Amino acid sequence: MSTSQSSTASCKECDNDLDDFYSPGYCSEDCYHRYQGQKLLNIIENTHTHCANCGVRLKEVEKPPKEFLVGMGQQSAESLVGFQYTTPSAANGEVDVDDTPGREIVSTGTICGECGNTNSSECFPEDRHRHLVEYGHRFLESLEEKRREGVHDKDVDEPVFFEALVESDDLALALGRAIQA
Repeated sequence: MSTSQSSTASCKECDNDLDDFYSPGYCSEDCYHRYQGQKLLNIIENTHTHCANCGVRLKEVEKPPKEFLVGMGQQSAESLVGFQYTTPSAANGEVDVDDTPGREIVSTGTICGECGNTNSSECFPEDRHRHLVEYGHRFLESLEEKRREGVHDKDVDEPVFFEALVESDDLALALGRAIQA
């Protein structure tokens, strides 16, 4: 007697059916590694202190001195992250504030002085592709900073990362493979 399991679930990364799977929730090894790598990239892409496109640090955040917190309520003191200062890699330029069709509001703010990105939480695949190895170095540096700050606990094997990056041309996939090494 043979039993066949049919799956209606889909891959967490590419939404393919999971009839055959590499690891629970993933249809292939590449999907698994890409998903794991994207979780690391999200640390950089979702912070306002780094450029999501090239990975360079745009802002430093300095914790406020204890004296500054005196007189603040508990909730206010806990929500205060610190004071922000731009790095030499940051520039001042025009940034889009509103994407509503027919209503373009432009303001000035911090932009990336390295790649020209005007929105620190967006990446541009064409630009990343042209400068993949250079940006790969920057992302590794930024991820190492975040690891030292305690934001994540992953070690990235640099030789494995660059071998996978050259082979795949995919930053998330290369990071996923390198954290699994």
